[in-house]
Amino acid sequence: AGPKTDGPRMFAFAVGVCAEEDGGDGDDARDGEVQYNAVTLHVDLCCVASGFLEEDTAATRRFLLDRLVGLVEACPDAESYALQLGDREDVASWLARLVDTLASPVAVAALVAEAAASKTLF
Repeated sequence: AGPKTDGPRMFAFAVGVCAEEDGGDGDDARDGEVQYNAVTLHVDLCCVASGFLEEDTAATRRFLLDRLVGLVEACPDAESYALQLGDREDVASWLARLVDTLASPVAVAALVAEAAASKTLF
């Protein structure tokens, strides 16, 4: 998310689970496991898609954002999104506002319209 850059952009959808150093419970099945968060994966998809689509149309952005709303409704955890997004505070703030307004379809529609119109958010 954010303005165009020539450098690499960090993606936040994967979270590594570290192996326990103290021996833990002896279950090594989860050591080094990568967990995916559907919301932050979709946020990264929106960023990548808007960067390479030849025609970044309002309809395309709206379609991707509508899918994002459904994912947030299934897992409304703004604190987790903020932790995983790190310095992408603008996106984390927008997601937190979205979580807070999920009960109001009118407010959700306004937030989606705001994001669809933004050139720097996604």
